[in-house]
Amino acid sequence: DRRRLNEQALEDWLAGQFREKAGWDRIVAQILSADGKNKDTGPDNFGLACENQPTQLAAETTRVFMGVSIQCAECHDHPFDRWKRIQFHELAAFFSGGKYFMPDLQHPEEKTEVPARFLLGEAPPPGLPADARRVAVAAYLVYNPGNYWFARAYVNRVWNELLGDGFYAVDSLGPDGDVSHKLIVNRMAY
Repeated sequence: DRRRLNEQALEDWLAGQFREKAGWDRIVAQILSADGKNKDTGPDNFGLACENQPTQLAAETTRVFMGVSIQCAECHDHPFDRWKRIQFHELAAFFSGGKYFMPDLQHPEEKTEVPARFLLGEAPPPGLPADARRVAVAAYLVYNPGNYWFARAYVNRVWNELLGDGFYAVDSLGPDGDVSHKLIVNRMAY
């Protein structure tokens, strides 16, 4: 339902960020930290577009801002990459309004509580409220030097848009993705 979104508010907010020469890191951190409740607040529209569903937010966050497609790991271990189902749900837990529960595949009514954990295994401080978990995942995604996907995803998307072909297939930057000109993309991503 597009009535719950305000694309113009997002576009106006982004235009303002670009006019202020805000870096992509700051823009993304604000988008991921937003609570997704007010369609008239630009960055909230990402969460609203994902219906504020933790699984959709996890899938779209990794796809858009890390260039990694892990959505299929919501239901099973990824068939082509190393992503495990539990990793997907640990990431989704960052976007939950409270405790997060992963449904059992055989018996969906049975659920297991899953704590928030970053894709590379680091855990945030325990007991963070929902808004602080969003800030934590934004900070991890954007500023953690161990997360090399964020900068590479940006470089790859821009390169793909300008030249018609990325260093990686768009949304395929996973640990097992094929890359062309690895030294160039690594240099540009720094």
